Amino acid sequence: MIYRRIIQMVIVLCFQVVLVKAQDPHFSQFFMAPETVNPALSGSMLQDGGWKVMSNYRQQWGNFGTPFNTFTLGAESKLYNKEGSNNTLYGSEQFMSDQSMGGALKSTYLTSGLCDFQKLDENNRIGAGFNISYGQRRIDYSQLNFGEQFTSGGFNTALPTGETALGNMKSFFSLSAGFMYSYQTDYFGLDFGMAAFNLNTPKQSFLADVNQSLPRRFSANINIEYVVSDQLLLNMNSVFQSQAGVSYINTGGSLGFDISEGSREKVLYTGLWYRVGDAIIPYLGLQYDNVLFGFSYDVAASNQLTGSVTPHSYELSLIISKKKIIPGVIRCPWK
Repeated sequence: MIYRRIIQMVIVLCFQVVLVKAQDPHFSQFFMAPETVNPALSGSMLQDGGWKVMSNYRQQWGNFGTPFNTFTLGAESKLYNKEGSNNTLYGSEQFMSDQSMGGALKSTYLTSGLCDFQKLDENNRIGAGFNISYGQRRIDYSQLNFGEQFTSGGFNTALPTGETALGNMKSFFSLSAGFMYSYQTDYFGLDFGMAAFNLNTPKQSFLADVNQSLPRRFSANINIEYVVSDQLLLNMNSVFQSQAGVSYINTGGSLGFDISEGSREKVLYTGLWYRVGDAIIPYLGLQYDNVLFGFSYDVAASNQLTGSVTPHSYELSLIISKKKIIPGVIRCPWK
């Protein structure tokens, strides 16, 4: 009985810490996951009449028993653009699955977004986006062991745990909004935006604690793209995010090498990003026609690492799009 109470107290304390300090999942390849950066990026990277399907997978600290795994699948498309109008409306959908604590804490999110862009002139435009997310979080007891499950042959996870009261969290809705400014020419592009997530600070607690909520997240992003030559393309982008008293900056860039003799159907990207005080992130990408694949690996660079084992994290990304090809115009990898 005493052992059971100790286990209960440990679980309560662990999840209280998780909820108080929790942050929304984020990606090192933030430039390949625009929905997680700014709602105003929903559809903003599409050419007229285009659509895009995107997927990201991140495994964080895999050499510690894969405690963090995040997967997304999303799509963007133009919804409305009256002929002769300077306004274009885009829509987006995204599914996200996030598992932490070795798979014991499971979270799923479904996000729908709308973004409206106003063309100011041939080179300038502004946009505003709005997202609404439906989220669920639960504890998977099949990933945990308790004293009640211990038998002479070891732990039997088929036995009841006696902890079902902590098994579910009430579903919640989260609201987010953002804006973006874009300047584009045939050989140069600049995008800048700001956003706020979890504007309604939805309640999140396994213990019905009204004081526990998902904190607001604020972000700012900037992207610069430049055609250096017919075969060399330069992209630089940065993101700043702050949530629950913790903030970070991820900044860097990539070079794109046209390996298709000027047609831009095959482009090899090599890049490097730095998440300040945390990790150096080499990136390798390959674009083949309308398919773009990316791989990155986090090389830990934190002065807080004191153990003998360095954490391993990597990401995979895939974008399939249908867009109008404009010779002489280059868009950054997420476009």
